[in-house]
This record gives sequence, structure tokens and C-alpha cells, in this order.
Amino acid sequence: MDSLRQALTTRAREIISDPACRTQSATGCDALSRPVSPASAEARAFCGYGALRKALHERGLPDRWLVEMFNTAALTQLIRSNDSGTHTDALASLHALGSDVRRHVVYRQHLINGRICAHIKRICTQSYIGTARTGDWGAH
Repeated sequence: MDSLRQALTTRAREIISDPACRTQSATGCDALSRPVSPASAEARAFCGYGALRKALHERGLPDRWLVEMFNTAALTQLIRSNDSGTHTDALASLHALGSDVRRHVVYRQHLINGRICAHIKRICTQSYIGTARTGDWGAH
């Protein structure tokens, strides 16, 4: 799974390596800058998350695998850095996402006897830890 994680983030960085192929307005945009699915053949520009989805679809994998591999918190951080940062920030976030998986906080929710329990699987940077303490995960 780690090699797949690295392959996906490497491919996502390739997809948006040209600043003209990156957008902050949607997960994917066509040649006329209209929002489209990142899996669409018409998609020409992508946000960091959209590039990751495109890389996943190129391998024939469903979107749900992203949360399984990277977790919601890490994906939310990627979206935030893409939306509020520069092209370089988006590339750096994708690189960090695919790097040493032990640095990422992964919250898994398990349904056990009708109760949902959150388990920390890995530890990451102080920014994730601080966010985990406040419980403010936000949304895209």
C-alpha cells in the first residue's frame, strides 16, 4: 500500500507540475475553465486533490481508496494548502502526503457494538496534532 501511495502522489505531482495545469477553483476544469470531474477526459487543470483523484482513476481504482490510503485529515490539509496556497504549496503537500507514512495522523472509524471509535494510527507534524486536539477538521 505504501508503494501505491507514493506512486499516486508522484503521478498527481506530475499532473499539476505545470502551473497552467493547476486550478484552485474546482477539482477539475476543462479547456474553457468549466468545472468537470477530474476523471473526465475533458479535464485539463486540477487542484491537488483532483490530481490525486485523476491518478487514482488512471489505475482503475474508486475514490473511496483515497480515504483508506491517506485519511480525511490529510486530504483536508491537501485541499486547504491548494486552495489558500501557491502552486509550490500544492506540490509540497502532495509530496508530504506520499512521504513517510508514519508521519501522518490517520483517524479510522470502526463500528464496534454500535459505537464509533476513532483510533490514531500514525503520528505526524505539529500542525496535524494541533488540529487533532482542537477537533477542527473543516471541509472543502
